[in-house]
Amino acid sequence: HDVLQYFYQKNQYELRKIWTGPNILWLIYGTAGWIGGQFRELLNVAGQKVVSGRRVTCVKDVEEDIDTYKPDRIICSLGRTHGEGISNIDYLEKQGKLKDNIRDNLLAPMFIAQASMQYSKLAAPIPTLYIGTGCIYEYDNCNDLSHPFIEQDLPNFFGSSYSTVKGATDLLIDAYPHVI
Repeated sequence: HDVLQYFYQKNQYELRKIWTGPNILWLIYGTAGWIGGQFRELLNVAGQKVVSGRRVTCVKDVEEDIDTYKPDRIICSLGRTHGEGISNIDYLEKQGKLKDNIRDNLLAPMFIAQASMQYSKLAAPIPTLYIGTGCIYEYDNCNDLSHPFIEQDLPNFFGSSYSTVKGATDLLIDAYPHVI
């Protein structure tokens, strides 16, 4: 839970504004992964209702989850970092894997942001938390940690397909005001 506690401490003002309250139903995408699983566990321990979203291949997948569960909040912690016997992002650097990378690390989060905003036709957009990656930043001097990156910093590392796609996602997700 150290990661979640750190995240909460760094973002508690934003979280308090829109994320607190009793009987909140959380729809989490990416619960099969480590971070999404940690959020599910933390929220369950806190007595919150949590449901897992399906694999996202289009906006309609998310719209159907929203129609089915009627969530109060959405967490997007999905993304691809491995596959086919390779347990890290090296998988996405293999020939022919750019399609998987774009589908799972760019399009799926965009579909979630879009669907949770479109829900506003009947009500306000569903507050959505997007969890990206730190692999989009590179220090000029790797020994100088006195100035850590903050949420508003632009991606500056494009040394891998994974980092480039996740950096683009981070930039695009900012266009959705209901997503933090």
